[in-house]
Amino acid sequence: MRKGDLPALETNSFKSTFPGSDGMVLSSTTYVVGDVWYLLVHASPGSHWSLFSGEPFVQILGPISTNAGNLEFTIGPERMRFFQASVPAGTLAWRLYMNGATNQILLRKGWLPLLGATDVPPKSQMLVVPG
Repeated sequence: MRKGDLPALETNSFKSTFPGSDGMVLSSTTYVVGDVWYLLVHASPGSHWSLFSGEPFVQILGPISTNAGNLEFTIGPERMRFFQASVPAGTLAWRLYMNGATNQILLRKGWLPLLGATDVPPKSQMLVVPG
């Protein structure tokens, strides 16, 4: 995918490096109304594919609690899942972790956390202390 010019496998603004179903989420600071984007689909003969555009789905968790337990969920082809939680007044800290997995957790206050636009560096687990 490339803004304003035709993309190629070697020259592009964004590309997938994963075989099969994939997706991506772009920050709203990446584009403005009226931009022209070009997409190149490099697929095997007979492949079926779809293109979707819209708002990312954010799962609302409500206030964090002392006994929230583990959440189990499926990660879609965009390889990320967004959650929103609120922090009750007086909360000293809370822990985020991937239950042994090494995937990255991104955290950002008030906005979607995307690579390059986070409040803290990506980690596979973290202790969050409000500041």
